[in-house]
Amino acid sequence: MKNLNLYIIAVFLAMVLTIPVMVYAQPPGLPPGSLLGDLQNQINAEEAARIEGDQNLQNQINTIELIPGPQGPAGPPGPKGDSGIDPEFIDLLCDLYAQTGKSLPEVCSVKLVFLTSSLHNGNLGGVSGADAICQNLATNAGLAGNYMAWLSDSSGNSPSTRFAKSDVPYILVDRTAIALDWDDLTDKSLLHTIDLTEQGNYVDIASVWGSRWDGTSGSTAPTDFCLDYTYSQYTFGDIIAGVGMNNKTDWYWSGGGIGTCDATYHLYCFQQ
Repeated sequence: MKNLNLYIIAVFLAMVLTIPVMVYAQPPGLPPGSLLGDLQNQINAEEAARIEGDQNLQNQINTIELIPGPQGPAGPPGPKGDSGIDPEFIDLLCDLYAQTGKSLPEVCSVKLVFLTSSLHNGNLGGVSGADAICQNLATNAGLAGNYMAWLSDSSGNSPSTRFAKSDVPYILVDRTAIALDWDDLTDKSLLHTIDLTEQGNYVDIASVWGSRWDGTSGSTAPTDFCLDYTYSQYTFGDIIAGVGMNNKTDWYWSGGGIGTCDATYHLYCFQQ
């Protein structure tokens, strides 16, 4: 009986050992192992590789040396900027300097005035000839701008009709003001004597061919203007012209006296 039992056990074991082992087969085309986990890992790996590739490409771009081309021509200069200071403040500052006898700062807009370094008789070539004398002296002295003589004639040519009536100070070449503007210039009183030439040389006392203090002619007779400044002979009392004094600041600075046409005097020259 015992042997029978052993036999049965042996047959059972033989049957069990001969049964095929069932292996779970994954669908074709999918990675082995856990389907979802391994698939996600593969996706992550591919994304990481793509990002690394993009970064490597960017690093290569960053290392490319840019070689500049030739420099182009310079452009025209831009407009000059303003001083950034309120213009009204500048005007007040300039007037203050002018009235106190100080040299005006460069920021002040001005018109230059000078006494000619040269002397001339009554034959100036007319008012236009006197203007040319002023302009030539100014140009030779390096003074910019257009200059006219403070002179009148019988035909109505005078500073009041010929000049640009300035609303900024009239100054000497050392920037000392003689008047705040045209109105101040023609009010019978100057702030300072006109005692510097175009070269900045000081002239103490000198006679000057002039006009009326208000810039008008004051006469229609050519004999009152050395025949409109074309005559240079002595005929006292018949043919004369108005003469001022450069050391005066009252109305005698311009046309306060009379002179004969043969005499040689200076001229006042004003920038326009």
